[in-house]
Amino acid sequence: MALVGIRDIRDYLIQVRPDSQSSGMASPFNVKKKALTLANFTQDEIKTLYNQHTEASGQVFEDSAIERAWHWSEGQPWLVNALAYEAVVEILKNDYSKVITTDIIDKAARDVILSRPAHLDSLLERIKEPRVNRALASVIFGNPDEDDEVSDEDLDYIQDLGLIKCENGSYLSSNPIYEEIMLRKLSSHLQIKAPKRWLAAGLKVNNLK
Repeated sequence: MALVGIRDIRDYLIQVRPDSQSSGMASPFNVKKKALTLANFTQDEIKTLYNQHTEASGQVFEDSAIERAWHWSEGQPWLVNALAYEAVVEILKNDYSKVITTDIIDKAARDVILSRPAHLDSLLERIKEPRVNRALASVIFGNPDEDDEVSDEDLDYIQDLGLIKCENGSYLSSNPIYEEIMLRKLSSHLQIKAPKRWLAAGLKVNNLK
């Protein structure tokens, strides 16, 4: 049996009574055998996954649509599947004769963002934690290396949550979908300020209404 979540069960300590200290254990039943981190899909793995649908149904994903799914998800497994489900089931209503295009994947991404499924809500719950809120704001709107209130431990924590990643020594949000929902949550009046990499891709977050 596998318990899949955004945090290791070791991070949740049992408090026996409301007025007592934690017992120092994640579980009184010793259910955990091993903890593994699920890696993101590569772009080739996304193509392989979507091609399995094509082989089963005959419905084709354009190569550009697969590239767009990679752009939006950056391989995050839940998002990769959510984009395909939204495109195939919700948008095209299981009409397998229709080709899945870039525009359809873009619409699927917008719909996923606006519908706020449980997966995204669970991530947003973490933003209620002061250190998560502070560290995310620093990554998205500023420079965490110059923010004295953000510690390396805070950055490691939100990276462990899957909210950010580190590339070439710089911290970035994990993918554009996470970035958009975090922008909305952190500061509604800054929704219209798109990150530079969105602008370079010709995307406008203020169109996601």
